[in-house]
Amino acid sequence: MIKISENSNGRNIGFEISEKVKIEELEPVIEHFEDAVNKYKTVNWICIVYNFKGFTIKAMFRDLLFNVMNIKNFKKKAVVADKLWIKLPMCFFGFVFGIRYFDVSNIEEAWNYI
Repeated sequence: MIKISENSNGRNIGFEISEKVKIEELEPVIEHFEDAVNKYKTVNWICIVYNFKGFTIKAMFRDLLFNVMNIKNFKKKAVVADKLWIKLPMCFFGFVFGIRYFDVSNIEEAWNYI
């Protein structure tokens, strides 16, 4: 499942991921991002991950394509999670793509960051 967080506002978009992400859940989130990018040009995002079990193949490729097409539109990026298997890749991807990792206990700090 993927959904826009209730704490989102304007150019600061939070989204929550859990379980398995399907393409039909992803499309409304992408539309929300596209609307924000059209309005603000750049957006900040925070991804809150819990009990994540992956993407369907269609959702994975759609997400990848969307992110590649919009990388210049994403200013501050943060991932919040409590799983080691998510934290470890963030050490690499965070450095390469400018994504900051926050432990779930620091979620407020992550929101303040973006």
